[in-house]
Amino acid sequence: MIYVINNRIYFNYTENRVWSDEVNQIIIPRFSSEILALFLANNDKALSRDFMLTEVWEARALNGSNNNLNNYVSILRRKLSLLGGDNLIITIPKYGFSFTADSIEKIACETLQSDDAVKQYETGSNEDVTTNHEDVHLPNDEVSDPEKAKESTVVAEHSASVRYSIFHPVLLKITLIKMLIVIFIAIIISLILFRVFCIGFHLTSNDFAVTKIKDFGLCQAFVINENTLATRREDLIAAAERIITENNINCSQYAKIYYSKTRKRDIAGGRVRQDTLSYCPDAPHYYCENFYYSEHKI
Repeated sequence: MIYVINNRIYFNYTENRVWSDEVNQIIIPRFSSEILALFLANNDKALSRDFMLTEVWEARALNGSNNNLNNYVSILRRKLSLLGGDNLIITIPKYGFSFTADSIEKIACETLQSDDAVKQYETGSNEDVTTNHEDVHLPNDEVSDPEKAKESTVVAEHSASVRYSIFHPVLLKITLIKMLIVIFIAIIISLILFRVFCIGFHLTSNDFAVTKIKDFGLCQAFVINENTLATRREDLIAAAERIITENNINCSQYAKIYYSKTRKRDIAGGRVRQDTLSYCPDAPHYYCENFYYSEHKI
């Protein structure tokens, strides 16, 4: 399946590729691809770091960390920026991230190989052209006599065994040295990547902060995308308060509320407004609860 983001950025989840009409295909890391898929499934929602680590790493029996998450989100943000998606990913300070695409479409894609061909490559099949395992001999083949063939095979196996027993300690030593070199290089590369992505991330990130609009009881309300910020403050407060009241959201305990709205057009050309409100209690290991309000105009 291929996803089209804002009618210009294409994403192939299976092949970990993103591209646009102006930019050739860019390969992104697998975890960045998983994060983008999670964003697309939760567009305009506030996602906590714990939730993202659980969905991307723990669901695959892997251990993730905030540094891992920051690194792969940073890589994804840079790649999308090259394709014209500068402000798609928003960092919510001390909480997590939000993805704010105006439109997301799905289009089907054809596989390049049949399932049988893929299965053959996966199993490493190297079957000969001949069938039924027939023995094929050249005209000048000297092993036409079965006894001679058996004798030559025994001699060859004995010779190979002797050579292996002689060189085995040397080969083992060379292999050990190669492994140590590879491990050393991997450590150096890991340290370099840590410095570039972990430290550099905090210095060069183009994140922008969310904007607080009002306190509703013990709930602090924020807006999280540019389209929402363009609306008058009074209208934002009224819209958020309507969703809070209609859904009996509990603001007698400390919590953060993240509000955003989008305007789109449906297939018939009508205007659709969708408000999203994420209610996030200030409690450890507590997930956000999302509420929606939609309005359709012809």
